[in-house]
Amino acid sequence: MDRLELTPIDLRGAEKIKGDVAAFARQPNGGLFVTTSARATAQRELIIALAAQHRLPAMYPYRYWASGGGLLSYGPDPTDNYRRAADYIDPILRGEDLSRFLATAEPDAVHGQQLFSERCAACHALDANKTGPMLGAIFGRKSGSVPGYTYSPALAEAGISWSADNLDRASRKPSLPTDRRRPGSKAGMNATSVAESRIYATGGVL
Repeated sequence: MDRLELTPIDLRGAEKIKGDVAAFARQPNGGLFVTTSARATAQRELIIALAAQHRLPAMYPYRYWASGGGLLSYGPDPTDNYRRAADYIDPILRGEDLSRFLATAEPDAVHGQQLFSERCAACHALDANKTGPMLGAIFGRKSGSVPGYTYSPALAEAGISWSADNLDRASRKPSLPTDRRRPGSKAGMNATSVAESRIYATGGVL
């Protein structure tokens, strides 16, 4: 295995960053790996510009670095975490019973039916195809297998079995089980949280 040598960049000021990046760029076979820090974020535009100027491949910690001109990013999406938090904050503010969010929660068919009506019924039914395919008896069923429904090629060819884990991921983002491996899946709306989908999927509704 080839040896990997790490060279830290001094982030204490624009001039230090420029000098360190320029010196690093003179070495062969190098690339930038930017970690999360307040100083790096404060100098984000400069770091991205220097990487481009010196033709250095660079990986950044968040998507907004790539959106701002960086080559690529790998890491969590903080904005998405805020959106997911709303699934938990909303029932807290409403004074609802939060026991259903526990991993050990018993299946709740009544709440599952409510979720289906609120989140799914516009596109799906349990006994017939609508905009989306029929969802009845989905556990263990192969993706793209409901008779009479025209699937996107991505989902029809994915070969996914609808297990509890896959239903959890699909409930968070319906295209998730296929979109990263097989681009082209039609579904793309944000349906419900993983915790709620587990109640829905195990509560007798499906």
